[in-house]
Amino acid sequence: MTPAEPVTADEMTGRLVEVLRRHLRGATPARALAMETRLEDLGLDSLSAMSLLLDLESCFGISFPDSMLNAGTFGTLATLREALESLTGGGR
Repeated sequence: MTPAEPVTADEMTGRLVEVLRRHLRGATPARALAMETRLEDLGLDSLSAMSLLLDLESCFGISFPDSMLNAGTFGTLATLREALESLTGGGR
């Protein structure tokens, strides 16, 4: 995988929300997503988590290490964005 170009925090959040809307039935365009929104409340389950993971890796040009494949990383929009920032060096 080639690294994606660095993005600002706002750009990263926007891209992340776009990806979430593709995979989580509760993340409809009509619903505002707060950073503390629990992904489980939006419909994250084991199947959607796998497709979300693959899409995030493709979209951001990263690979999640095994140590980040847990409920803490995929708990909320904020925790997922923090993980993406650490993997991309983005969000500046």
